Amino acid sequence: MRDVLKYHFDKGYSQRRIATVSRISRKAVSRIIQTHYDLDLGWPIPSDLTDQVLDEKFNPHRSANKAASNPIDYIYIDEEMRKPGATLATLHNEWQEGNPDDHQYDYSTFCKKYRLWKKSQKLSMRSESRYGEAAYVDYSGVRVEVTDAQTGEVRKAEIFVGVLSGSQYAFVEATWTQRLIDFLSSHVNMFEFFEGVPQCVVPDNLKSAVTRTIRHDPVINESYLQMCRHYGTAPWPARPGKPRTSPMWR
Repeated sequence: MRDVLKYHFDKGYSQRRIATVSRISRKAVSRIIQTHYDLDLGWPIPSDLTDQVLDEKFNPHRSANKAASNPIDYIYIDEEMRKPGATLATLHNEWQEGNPDDHQYDYSTFCKKYRLWKKSQKLSMRSESRYGEAAYVDYSGVRVEVTDAQTGEVRKAEIFVGVLSGSQYAFVEATWTQRLIDFLSSHVNMFEFFEGVPQCVVPDNLKSAVTRTIRHDPVINESYLQMCRHYGTAPWPARPGKPRTSPMWR
């Protein structure tokens, strides 16, 4: 729950992106974020709220939960506000009609919640090309020959490439395979080379990163996911079947 809210507020991830990196449904992500706004807990969440207390607050079936029975549909409100003559006062009255008397917000609270939601959407729309925000990783597709100086044996090595968004600063490393152990090791070496960790890592649907490719919802390799979590970043696989749009391919 805390991770979902952290991705939403601190990193500005979309709900689809949060669902992917958290490995929960988009519906669950939406419910957590919506309930957070309804409870008006603020961000960061107060330190005195334990996980147990949060679970009770976010459980819609508990009587202690004071969230509205008909949550505010911020997307609908935002769309209506784009129409000529629309006002928050009118939309507030419309929303109140669908809620029992003991589950209503006054007009000022209603407006405050809408403004907070609006602000969060601006965070989610940040450009993906911000400096150092993402590292795009892939193998070059061209293997290089490496000759053993003692035996004369010739082997071919894979070329791992990682490029930081914005600056195009690149890390390049040769490995014998694209297997998971080499793939993870290259990430660790890349982070050390960059002397830092980006907010997200964007692999081009490599088998070591994605176990199954499903349109819009790739299944991320568990070991890769754990490695990213350990370093405080998040995997965000490139969309399958789309032209490569990362800085690496421009």
